[in-house]
Amino acid sequence: MRNIKWLVAGWIVTAFGWVSPGFTQAFTSLPDGAVKHVASGWVFPKTQGEFQRGSDPTIAPGTTADAVGEYERSANGLRTTATVYVYPPDSPADDGGLAGAREAIEAKLASVRLAQVWSQGPFKAGEAPGLVGEKTFYKIGIGANSSQTNLYYFNTGKWIVKVRMSVQKTEKETFQLLDSFVRGLPWRELGLTAESCTGSACKVSRPIPTHGALPEQLAVLLATQKLEEIIPSKPPACDLDTLVTAFAASGGRTEPISAVAACSPKKGVRASFLRMDLGQDIRDELEKKSPDGLSLRGPMSFVVRSDGKKSIYTMLIDGPLDAATIEQMLKGLDGDSDATFAKADKQGMNPQLESRFLGGE
Repeated sequence: MRNIKWLVAGWIVTAFGWVSPGFTQAFTSLPDGAVKHVASGWVFPKTQGEFQRGSDPTIAPGTTADAVGEYERSANGLRTTATVYVYPPDSPADDGGLAGAREAIEAKLASVRLAQVWSQGPFKAGEAPGLVGEKTFYKIGIGANSSQTNLYYFNTGKWIVKVRMSVQKTEKETFQLLDSFVRGLPWRELGLTAESCTGSACKVSRPIPTHGALPEQLAVLLATQKLEEIIPSKPPACDLDTLVTAFAASGGRTEPISAVAACSPKKGVRASFLRMDLGQDIRDELEKKSPDGLSLRGPMSFVVRSDGKKSIYTMLIDGPLDAATIEQMLKGLDGDSDATFAKADKQGMNPQLESRFLGGE
């Protein structure tokens, strides 16, 4: 009899989107056609901008609280889809964490020709409190027939909001269309306060590894045109405390780029730590008009590392650096970094930007 009761409970979960034990209802319908996820308070609106919700949201299979809602927009014979996930940080889903979410997409795109990570970094949404999540833009193909998939990820502490969007064909308005969908979601329904918002998205000034065509172009352009010397000839050995002090002292600088410190992480290797300060007006313009679509907060820091034969521009990070991040940057100087965005000669000159293709070039 006990097994039969649990079998019936499982069938009800599957059929009606309820969760056990106690047959607690997972969703409630609102008068305007929206559907509320009871546990989190999140609301899945019937329409969001130009997008229409399809069927009612459901609880993801194998979970008890992971809510999923699907949206679609059709225009000019092209289909754009958005899937909104709301779930607790301890979700059993393999793609629940940011790394897992990216890996799930990249595994599918690895064999797709000309698929690349076009941009990756901070993305602002929500108000009172404002949130800074992380956005990844995957570009597929080149030219007029390219398409894309975007991933947006916000960890608020008690709940994670993840949005995955895909378009059949990237058009001029696509970039703002996708970003506006995410920003227009009902973030206030999570009921966040300064006290209850404890996840990474609530730490709005935290340092975030960043990749984007325009900020990387600006980094190499400013470094090669504004600095008299990028790689000093005889820097001292690298010391974490010295670097932390140097970055702390650089906070009042206003020039667009400056050399914060230089050191040698090991014999034969020299590294220069640079800081790039773009004005708020420039950052706003980049966010609105650049395909990257990143909410850069500044300052941006990166490293130029030389082994005496060649050099790399690597580890572009947006936001004030803390000691833990600087320590990670030091560790990343031991070898070739997967965060390399340009390669240059041994003095850091004549840089060539690097694309991040996923394997199907």
